Amino acid sequence: MIRVLRESLAAKLLVALVGTVGLLLGVAYVVVRQEASQQVERAVATAVTRAQRQLDTLETLQHEQVARMGRALTESRRTLAALDDAISAGDSGVVADVVSQQLAVAALPDSNVVVAFTDPNARPVLTFFGARPMPGADPVNVAPVAARVLQGASTELRTFRVVSGQLYTLSTQIIQLAGRTIGTVTFGLPLRNADAQRVSDVVGAQVCYLVDGQCVAGARESRGLLARTFAEAAGRPGTVRVHAAGREWSIRTQPLSRSEASQGYRVIAVPLDGVLAPFQRIIRALAIGGAAALLLSVLLGVILSRGLTRPVRALVDAAGRVGQGDYGTEVTVRSRDELGTLARAFNDMTRGLLLKERYRSVLHKVVSRDVAEELMSRDVELGGETRDVSVLFADLRGFTALTEGMEPQAVIALLNECMERLSAAVETEGGVVDKYVGDEIMGVFGAPVPQPDHADRAVCAAVRMRRAMAELNAVRAARQEPPLAIGAGINSGSVVAGNMGSSDRLNYTVLGETVNLAARLCAAAGADEILVTAGTAAQVRARAEIAPLGPRRFKGFAADVEVSAVRDIPLTAGRRRVSGPAVRAITTMLILAAGLTAPAAARAQGAGGLPTLRGLGLGYESPSGRYQIAWSGQLDLELLSLSAPDIGLVKGNGTFLSPRLRLYTDMFAGDHLYGLLELSADGGEAPTRGLFEGRVEQAYLRVSNGGGTLAFQAGRFANPFGPYQARHLTPQDLFVRPSLPYDYRTIMSRTIVAADPAAFQSWQDRAGFFRPNGAPPVWQVPYPWGAMALGTVGRLSYRVAAVNSAPSSEPAAWYLDADGVRHPSWVGAVRVAVTPSLALEGSYDSGPYLGAVAPAALPNGRSRWSYRQTLWSGDVAYARGPVMADAELLDDRWDVPNAGTALHDLGYVASVQSDLAAGVFAALRWSYLDFRPWTDGSGRTWSDWDHDVARAEASLGYRIATNAGVLASVLSDRQRAAGAHAQTLFAVRWWWAF
Repeated sequence: MIRVLRESLAAKLLVALVGTVGLLLGVAYVVVRQEASQQVERAVATAVTRAQRQLDTLETLQHEQVARMGRALTESRRTLAALDDAISAGDSGVVADVVSQQLAVAALPDSNVVVAFTDPNARPVLTFFGARPMPGADPVNVAPVAARVLQGASTELRTFRVVSGQLYTLSTQIIQLAGRTIGTVTFGLPLRNADAQRVSDVVGAQVCYLVDGQCVAGARESRGLLARTFAEAAGRPGTVRVHAAGREWSIRTQPLSRSEASQGYRVIAVPLDGVLAPFQRIIRALAIGGAAALLLSVLLGVILSRGLTRPVRALVDAAGRVGQGDYGTEVTVRSRDELGTLARAFNDMTRGLLLKERYRSVLHKVVSRDVAEELMSRDVELGGETRDVSVLFADLRGFTALTEGMEPQAVIALLNECMERLSAAVETEGGVVDKYVGDEIMGVFGAPVPQPDHADRAVCAAVRMRRAMAELNAVRAARQEPPLAIGAGINSGSVVAGNMGSSDRLNYTVLGETVNLAARLCAAAGADEILVTAGTAAQVRARAEIAPLGPRRFKGFAADVEVSAVRDIPLTAGRRRVSGPAVRAITTMLILAAGLTAPAAARAQGAGGLPTLRGLGLGYESPSGRYQIAWSGQLDLELLSLSAPDIGLVKGNGTFLSPRLRLYTDMFAGDHLYGLLELSADGGEAPTRGLFEGRVEQAYLRVSNGGGTLAFQAGRFANPFGPYQARHLTPQDLFVRPSLPYDYRTIMSRTIVAADPAAFQSWQDRAGFFRPNGAPPVWQVPYPWGAMALGTVGRLSYRVAAVNSAPSSEPAAWYLDADGVRHPSWVGAVRVAVTPSLALEGSYDSGPYLGAVAPAALPNGRSRWSYRQTLWSGDVAYARGPVMADAELLDDRWDVPNAGTALHDLGYVASVQSDLAAGVFAALRWSYLDFRPWTDGSGRTWSDWDHDVARAEASLGYRIATNAGVLASVLSDRQRAAGAHAQTLFAVRWWWAF
């Protein structure tokens, strides 16, 4: 028996289980006590649920009465038109007549009804309290609620107010006429003590509506002995158990409004005496048995722990040492039972880990970390694949002559000192050191991990090598040693990448003509010279300073090769190799967010709209309501059919689907702090067949004074210039494409500088070269980094910002960089609401637009920061009834190197929209780019510096639901040039704001 106990853990556990049979009474005690607690919770939950359901029913009935009254005023177009005219003219008497007539028709059961109107600025127009109209007064204090509704917090808000000691339930909603907001209307009915008493009698609990510590509507006992207790429990989370009025109660409170907890609480108190009495008798009977069982459990635990915890602690300590990297750790095997078997298995595991770590360490020293991960991530086999990469060769000039006569150990030490710095430059830029050949190093960018910017990385790595050697030469000079220099060659193109060698010894490398030409360039490079091919130079020209050297002949290549020398390139702190996975992570997050609402999409219009993330309960709100996180998004599915893009405004032609998905995270901290994060996944800034990418679109933090009259924000956000940016890709955007002055923004090249006025004038007829290489069109508003102040003063609103990119810029210029911060663009905008129907807006944007151009290409040693684009805009918007019209004029001026006076173009936009039926609208727009004549430095006047472009558009839209719709557009672009053809776009966009 003793031997069995020594060798079998199961036997030990069996003895323990037999000894605990006597604990059944204690187990029963625990079970009964838990069941008692659960029964109490169930009873309380049932009573609270019934009370909440009855209260919800009561409030719903009132809301239905209010809704019936509201429909009489909001669904009649004639009534809305009369209200619009009355509110615009300030004639509250007409509004009072309309409301009195409709209230008489509605025949509400309670005469103490509240009806309150505000104008589009949330100013009270008329309050109808009972049978008495009160022009311009606001006795119910609906103005703050109306302001929230008008600011877009919700299309309808339900609130509570106490008026003359009576609690009213109110419903505030926007009044719209033909899609235009004309004001708000608030309806309300009273909640009475008799209503609360009926609910209390039905559910057997006390019900109270608590406002400012007073029970303004409740059952009799709630208004008497329990009133003070309810006031103390109000606002506390969860269920509160108290003794009051000689009884035990379970009290639960709920805010009347989640968005405004100060309005008051619904209080439900459930008496517990009848529920607790049976369980208290059972618990007293089991108390003695439970105490005995607890004592016996402690004794058995002490006995068992001595035999079980000692080997377990030894295993835990050993596992901790293994976790810290000590793979030679082993534990002593003290028994032949299951714990002994576990100890032997642990020792076998550590021996295997030690052997594998030695293999991994050797592999990381022989090849780069990326190659090692690639080899270890799958079965290693012979073979390769075609990759688009950049190959860098660099070797030490004069190394053989320098080391002649040196001891072998000194030669190796010098070589290691140099290669340490050269390989660090490759790894800093995310490249892979393929091999070392004597005093030469070979680096690969774009394999085994794909890198879209491999050419840029390779050139940056070569410049880092040159700087690293300069730092090493400073150290060698202090040691009175001769300097060292490197020569480098870079080529970009297709290679075969994979495992080469034999079946029992492999090497991951790249092969092909691209590699051979890079090696030839390295051999031809002089001391501290970096040579690149035309393919590499074309990919880095926007950032690097490149000097063409002309064609050269290399051994093994039949044709001459265009060669350039890299002078310099701006360096960053280093590259992260996870750019591809990061994009995929953002895209996956957006797709999953949309998938959360997809199952409910079939129930499209149960409440007038498609499901939303807010409707599904996604988000966070602190108990006090001070801290909130809200998620929302928008899905756009666009079907595009393009004719041949001979003007160059759109990438690609034919018919294809262009999806767009955006996810917004809104963060609130009180009334003063707000943050926004927007993630986007789409086919790029210009829709392209087969492309799908994810990115962070906006990320900023805003601090305001709480009243909305002054705010300051910083981060990445849409350029505040012009009126179009605010409605871009929103339900208010009536066309699939922007107007010409916004769509065709990047008119001037940021990277190519003409040598003289004649060369610049020739660009207008070289769209095939100039547009793709110098000024690609961007189908997107700019999202630069910067800081902005914004606010309102009466009817005037303003925006003032400093951003890091010019008014017309492509996405490469939107990212945060030191140059953009030192040389910002300044933006200003002012909007004035002249009348509720007429608004005027003016905007200004000016900043440097040139990128990294060669200083030698600029005249008189001028800096690229002295060449600016300055853009002015004036806009007039008018809305009356079902018709809305808008007109905008843009004045655009460019300082262009070597071209004389500033270049000038004008943009014209005019649009009109009209509602045709409920939810159906049609829109027309015409826009034009007028390129003006210009004068060079010699006084010669040239013709228009580019060909004028005209665009005509028509759209037909239908709002399927309150948060979804479909838009069909057709547009035609025509360039005013000989032989130019019209470019036509047919597009259908389905949008869903979730």
